Amino acid sequence: GGLGKQSGIDRGATDLGLLEYVADALVGACQGRRLRQGAEGRQRRQARRHLVDAFRLLAHHRLDRIGGIQKVTAQHADAGRALFLNNAAVYCQRCHKLDGQGGDIGPAMNGLAADKEKTRRYLLEAVVLPNAKIAKGYETAVLTLTDDRVVSGIIKAEDKKQVKLVTAEAKELTIPVEDIAARRTGPSAMPDDLHKKLTRRELRDLVEFLSGLKEPPKK
Repeated sequence: GGLGKQSGIDRGATDLGLLEYVADALVGACQGRRLRQGAEGRQRRQARRHLVDAFRLLAHHRLDRIGGIQKVTAQHADAGRALFLNNAAVYCQRCHKLDGQGGDIGPAMNGLAADKEKTRRYLLEAVVLPNAKIAKGYETAVLTLTDDRVVSGIIKAEDKKQVKLVTAEAKELTIPVEDIAARRTGPSAMPDDLHKKLTRRELRDLVEFLSGLKEPPKK
């Protein structure tokens, strides 16, 4: 799905996946699940477009309130690096590798900004709205087991016999396929309240540091 040219909102700024999911859920709740093709189907699609528009506008306003991203300057990169490495409140390296040190729950940081699409705005959004655009290969899987336990984490390997995942606490689990009763995709392993533990200045410093990570790790 998508908004095409009707939205007037920067299409590249926010991934639509999560917003479309929420929009579908709300439309379904409002209109019921017995929608047929034709007029009701068109009404559903129109309502869905309006909801996605509204959610995207809310996301943009939230980013603008928090970041003021246009105010970020290069002189803050050193402070951002220190924050990444040493700030216990956010503990970035628990999940992300930098210069070969850190966890594997999220993407490695070296070379992160080499992709031209990963602008400062993109990086700010990744911190503030982690569920809006989850990096490929780092989606969270939520497994309901046959004994009614629920486990979740990033899938690291799987075959016909077992699934290996890493939890948000960096714990590795191996689950036999025969023990899995249901499976679904969950939200990002990155907490969505990390930015609340940082001041606006710290958040801008962190984004500036991340935006300079264009080189791959040294071997």
